[in-house]
Amino acid sequence: MANGFHHILTNLQLSLQFFTVSHDELRLIGTSVQMEVQDHESKLEDFIWNFSKTKNVIKYYNDNKKIKVNPSFEGRVEFNIETYSLTLMNLQKSDSGQYEAQTSDFKDKTVAMYNLSVLDPVDSPVLTIVPDQQIGDPCNINLTCKGHGLSVSSSCFNENYSSSIICNIRNPVSWNMSVMEMKDICHPEGARLTAVVGLVSSCCVHSLCVG
Repeated sequence: MANGFHHILTNLQLSLQFFTVSHDELRLIGTSVQMEVQDHESKLEDFIWNFSKTKNVIKYYNDNKKIKVNPSFEGRVEFNIETYSLTLMNLQKSDSGQYEAQTSDFKDKTVAMYNLSVLDPVDSPVLTIVPDQQIGDPCNINLTCKGHGLSVSSSCFNENYSSSIICNIRNPVSWNMSVMEMKDICHPEGARLTAVVGLVSSCCVHSLCVG
């Protein structure tokens, strides 16, 4: 009975050891990503990092310590033979997809899995200001912020001529902004434009979120 229990416990430990959790990674184009193997203490045999289940990024032969790199990743990949981690550099959008680490020790068991998304940086949004002609006050304006197919519109009235109008756009890996100064838009006749050095207040702030 004790031997039977020990056999069941051993099988359970093996199942837990190879339970693979998928990791999501978001990266900016041109940067790098490092993908780790949690159980790197074990001395594994032949080891493969593959891309989208169809293409080997690298294959490592433990008996002679040789690494075979796929020509399409040549010069952009580093493999650590101690930890089995893979570093992919100068990322391109075509690198987006699923990466799996597999070892031949246990019938090609998957020991690491990553879902990589490579994103472009966002461009500066376009901030358009239109005075409200019906009111006739140059400090009463309609504004539109556009970027990456998104748009947000609003109205603004402010008598503080040192204020700023700010439009932000961001995605998970980058951000950009456009700024207009109220003093460059609002010129009521006879008004004195004054500002306190070091003091910046926001008239209107609009944000666009991409993906």
